[in-house]
Amino acid sequence: MLELIEFTVTSRCNARCKMCHMWQRSDPDIPIEKVKEVLASRAIKDSLVNLVLTGGEPTLRGDLPEIFNYAFENLRKLRYTVFFTNSIVPRLAQETAKKAAAYKAQSGRDDVTFTVSLSLDGIGRTHDTIRGVDGAFGRVMENFLGLKAISKGSLFNVNFNFTVQRGNISDGGALAMLEAAEGALLPVTFPIVYGKDVFLNRGSADEWAVQDEEYREGAIRFYEEAVRKTDSGGLLIDNGAYYSQVLSQLKGGPRTLPCLYKQKKACVIDADGSVYLCEVTKESLAGNIYEKSFDEIWNSPEREAAYARMVRHCANCFSCCVGSGRYQLTETWQISGVSGIAKLSLREVRKRLKRVSRLIKEYRYAVIPRL
Repeated sequence: MLELIEFTVTSRCNARCKMCHMWQRSDPDIPIEKVKEVLASRAIKDSLVNLVLTGGEPTLRGDLPEIFNYAFENLRKLRYTVFFTNSIVPRLAQETAKKAAAYKAQSGRDDVTFTVSLSLDGIGRTHDTIRGVDGAFGRVMENFLGLKAISKGSLFNVNFNFTVQRGNISDGGALAMLEAAEGALLPVTFPIVYGKDVFLNRGSADEWAVQDEEYREGAIRFYEEAVRKTDSGGLLIDNGAYYSQVLSQLKGGPRTLPCLYKQKKACVIDADGSVYLCEVTKESLAGNIYEKSFDEIWNSPEREAAYARMVRHCANCFSCCVGSGRYQLTETWQISGVSGIAKLSLREVRKRLKRVSRLIKEYRYAVIPRL
C-alpha cells in the first residue's frame, strides 16, 4: 500500500526556470474531483502517510486549500503534508497556507504536520538567474517572513528547499547558503539536482547537472561541509543521512539508503494524469488516471513491467532518498551494548540541546541582513 504520493496538481508556472521546464507545458489542471477520486482509492485512502502537492506553481490553483481539506478529513493515516512554492507571488502562497491551516484546525488533525517549502537556488542574483525572474530572491525572503508571521502558534512549518547545482556550485552560492543556514538559523534542506523526466529536463541536464569533474569536485566539497555541520549539530534541519549518501555516491560509492519508490510505497502523479512509480524516470510510467482508475493501474501487470524498468536506474540515482528520514531516525537510536548507549546518548543530548537553543532564538534574527 502507498505511503507517499507526489501529486503534480498543475503544470502552470509563473517563472521560466532553468531547472524545471514545466512552464513549457500546456496541460490543464487536474480537476479537484479527479484528485479526490484518486485519493479515495483503496491503495491510498487507508495507508497514505505523506501527501506532497506540487507543480508547476501549485498556488496558482485557487482550490489548493480544498485539496488539503479533503486529505485532512478523509485520509486517517495521513501525518505529513506539504506544498512547494517558488514565491514569485508571496500573497498567493500565504493565502493558500492560511486557508489550508484553517482547514487543518477545523478538522482537528493535530496529528498532521503541514509544511510550506520555499524553493531557493542561491543568494541574490544567483537565484534570480536560475528562476528567470528579476527580484525573485527578494520575493522568497518576503514570503518567508510573511509565512513565519502567519504561522506563529505552530499552524504550519516553513522551510527552504535549496537544490545544489552547477549555477550555485560554480559561484560559491551553495556554500554561502550552507553558512547562512547555520549562522542565521534558517531551516534549509540541500538536495542535489537530478534529471526529472516529467519536468522535461532530460534535454537540459547539461545546464545544471554536476556530472563533469569541475562541478563534481565542487559538489563533493559542499557535501563534505554539509556532513560536518550536520554531525556537529550545526544545521537546524538534520538531513545528515542523505548528505552522507550523496557524498559517498559522488566519490563513486554505491547507493545504500532506502527509497520508498523502490519499496513500492510511493508514486508520482503527473499533471497530465500519468502515474509514475519513480520521480526520476519516465520509464516508470504505469498508466494514466484519465484512462483507468488508480486502483486498476496499481494492481495491473503494466505496473510490474514499469517497476522492472525503473529499478535499472536505482543504483545511480541521486534523488532525494525518499524514506531516508525514517532510516536516519532508526540508525540514530540503534543501540549496541552499554558502550553504544552511552556514546549515542551523549552525542544526541549535545545535538538536541544545541538545536533547542537555536529554536528558542529563532524569531530574534533578521533574515536579509544575515544573508
